[in-house]
Amino acid sequence: MQITTRTVHDITIFPYVPGVAATFEPVVSCETGVWRQRRLLNHGQERLVLDADVAPEGLSIGASYGWRGHLDDGTATGAMWTFCTDLAPRVGFGVTRNWARPGCVAPLYGGLEDAVLRLEPLRDVIALIPSPNPSVGLAQAQLGRAGWLVMLSSVVPACVGFLIEEAHLPLHLCEGAEGVSIKATSLRTLQTIGLQDLRCAQASDTSLFLREISSC
Repeated sequence: MQITTRTVHDITIFPYVPGVAATFEPVVSCETGVWRQRRLLNHGQERLVLDADVAPEGLSIGASYGWRGHLDDGTATGAMWTFCTDLAPRVGFGVTRNWARPGCVAPLYGGLEDAVLRLEPLRDVIALIPSPNPSVGLAQAQLGRAGWLVMLSSVVPACVGFLIEEAHLPLHLCEGAEGVSIKATSLRTLQTIGLQDLRCAQASDTSLFLREISSC
C-alpha cells in the first residue's frame, strides 16, 4: 500500500471520451502538479493535484480527462483516463481502477492516505485450514488476538476483509495466498464474523486479508 509521489511539469490536460476516437483541444497547458499513486492487489489509485491557484476554465467536476507531462528527470508520463474531482482550492483529478477488469474505473475523491477503513473491532482471529489428517477435515489456526473488520476506500468493486494486529501467520499464509477462510468475534456484539475466499494482501506484524464483493 505504499504511496509514490512525483512532481510533474509541463502538464497538458485534455478531454477524454472513452471509446471515441477524436482529438480534443487542451483545457490546461504548461502547469505543474503533484502526482500520487498507490496499488493494492488488482486496484490502482491515482491523484493529480495542480499547483495553480485558479481553476482553469473548461473543466467540469465529474468529467473525464487525459493528461501528459514530464517528471523531474525529463521522462514523459501521463494517464489516459482520469476524472476532475476538485476545482478549489486546487484543481484535482483522481481515478480508481481495477487492472483485472478493463474499463472498471471510477472517480477518486479525497486523498490516498486512508486506504483501509476500520469498521468493527475484533478478537480471536482464526483461520480455517485443511488438516493434514483427512479424518479431521478443517483445522483452526489462531492468526492474532486482535484485529478489525475492514473495507478498502474507493475501489471498484468494493473489497472487505480482516486486518490482524500482531499477527502470527502459518508459513503457507504468505502474501498472495488465496482461498483463505477466516472468522473472528466482534468485541461489540460477540457475534462471529466469517469470510471465505480471502487473499493475503499483506503478511507482516499487521496482516491484511481481502476479497472483492461480487453482489450486495
